[in-house]
Amino acid sequence: MPRKRRQYSGKLAKPIVWDAPPTFDGFVSEKRVKEFWKKYNRHQRKVKDRVDKQIAEKLSLLMDFYGIANNDMGALALALATEHVPGFKVLPQGLPDACVARVTS
Repeated sequence: MPRKRRQYSGKLAKPIVWDAPPTFDGFVSEKRVKEFWKKYNRHQRKVKDRVDKQIAEKLSLLMDFYGIANNDMGALALALATEHVPGFKVLPQGLPDACVARVTS
């Protein structure tokens, strides 16, 4: 039976949603195309800023989840690797193969 992994909750369980960009419809003219691209680029910058803020917030929440002091990205990377990557597990020598398979799956 595979080992149960920790379940994230709250904001850590919800994806970040990138808002859809504005669409161009109607009559095509040089002026309207320029206005569209200006509006589109402004939208993309605003959405990127919003997403960057959410990522920073979620990284902070993830560090809290693992009990890591803020901004210690190396410790966070190691905590995530030992939780999710079988090759980072540290096991005592001499475990039966069945135990090793169960721990690393």
